[in-house]
Amino acid sequence: MMTREEIERVFRMAFAAAKEDIDVKRWQMEFPKLWTDEQLARHVPLRVEVEHVTVFGTVVEAIRWAGGFGGDTGRGRNKRGWGSIVRVDPLASDDPIEPRRVTCIHKESSPFRQRLEAGDKLNG
Repeated sequence: MMTREEIERVFRMAFAAAKEDIDVKRWQMEFPKLWTDEQLARHVPLRVEVEHVTVFGTVVEAIRWAGGFGGDTGRGRNKRGWGSIVRVDPLASDDPIEPRRVTCIHKESSPFRQRLEAGDKLNG
């Protein structure tokens, strides 16, 4: 199990990486009262790798969207097809971050992406 010091070190690294993300920089310029360093430190956006999807948002958002901790079946957001959380990393400088939404990119292994691509081939 990680110590508090190790967890704090990881979040300091994640905060520093988030400050370098091009979208975070833009949101801090456009919405300075909402995207303060204090807010960013409290809700650090990360790259959360799930088996079939990469989620860009906070750990809590990723767990909620991925259906972790029992899922969210009552609200239709249970994404069991995404698989289990594989790893959590700081953002890369070009990772897409939306100021009001969780951003998800389906990997090639994603059943959802495979269905979309099969449909595109049939339609066109």
